[in-house]
Amino acid sequence: MFSRKAIIPRPLHHWMQDPASMQRLRDILADPVFLTACATLTQTAQPTYTATQNQTPEAQAATFNWLAGYNDFLRDLGKMTVPPDSGTRAQEDEWSHISPEHTLKHS
Repeated sequence: MFSRKAIIPRPLHHWMQDPASMQRLRDILADPVFLTACATLTQTAQPTYTATQNQTPEAQAATFNWLAGYNDFLRDLGKMTVPPDSGTRAQEDEWSHISPEHTLKHS
């Protein structure tokens, strides 16, 4: 079970400068139990014809967006195990519209 204690996230560029954390995450992502759990959840999240046949197009879009969130999450975890190219800042394309000068500074 996950801890109920609040965990404060680190800025992504701090994470990418921590080789020990990236290696630990690689180890977790390679664990057969974790991989099986991910495959099980992803398969369970797959919409079925029966579940979507009576949905409106908007509801179907929401269903597929929800599934996409699973897949994006798993891919993004994998990206967090590889250091970025030198000289580039680690930032997901989706968030590239946010420039560093517009983000809060963390001490």
